[in-house]
Amino acid sequence: MPIVGAFATSHAYTFQEPETWDTRRERSKANVSKKTGRPASDTAEARAETLEDNRRRYAPIRDAHGKIRERLAAASADAVLLIGDDQAENFTGDNMPQLLVYTGEDYIADDWDRKHTARIANEPEIARKLVAGAVEEGFDVSWSDRFKDDKLLSHAHTEPILYLVRDSGIPVIPLFVNAVHPPTPSAARCSSKAFAAAGESSRGCWWPGSAWPRPSSYPSCGRSFGCGAACSASTSTCCSPRTSGCWAWPPPAF
Repeated sequence: MPIVGAFATSHAYTFQEPETWDTRRERSKANVSKKTGRPASDTAEARAETLEDNRRRYAPIRDAHGKIRERLAAASADAVLLIGDDQAENFTGDNMPQLLVYTGEDYIADDWDRKHTARIANEPEIARKLVAGAVEEGFDVSWSDRFKDDKLLSHAHTEPILYLVRDSGIPVIPLFVNAVHPPTPSAARCSSKAFAAAGESSRGCWWPGSAWPRPSSYPSCGRSFGCGAACSASTSTCCSPRTSGCWAWPPPAF
């Protein structure tokens, strides 16, 4: 399935009107102080801001978000792959993936700062195929099929979801990149074309267990099934060396 659009935005303050920024800044500083154990202070540039300055700067951001909403509605996309970092919200030091795709069912996007939540649809079949296709391209990524308490907490994801994408009704697949917890992936690694290749390719299939033979050795699960085609909801088949064909995801117990 082809990519039909690509958009970029910041988060946090870009989804709030300037009149609320001072209050938000105080909450942000309190959160930083709580996490680091030391006071957080404003930069000289922030202290010099005026409300009129911020209104003028924010106007083109508001307009650009409106255009993104229009284009999303017109794109007729099957899913939005939302790439963002995680600042010790869903993932902490006990499990800090460099790159991870959420492959589970619907989830709750929880803007814990502004106390706003909503249940969001995912496209697990597309997400699983994206992971499989990336691995087939030699790009190993992590995956998770559940969040603690069913909640997506990462504000780099929840804010664009709730305040930019949600009204389109398009399912959102969260993709996490470790951007703030060293060591982090290199820029070259993050710019890999493996995900794009996985999205366009029909090579490879899902199969459990690295000890199993590669699916390409089983003609009964050939390319016509499109097993590893990321971003395609039309198939959900997996190769099995123990059967004469393919079976549906999730894999059955043997």
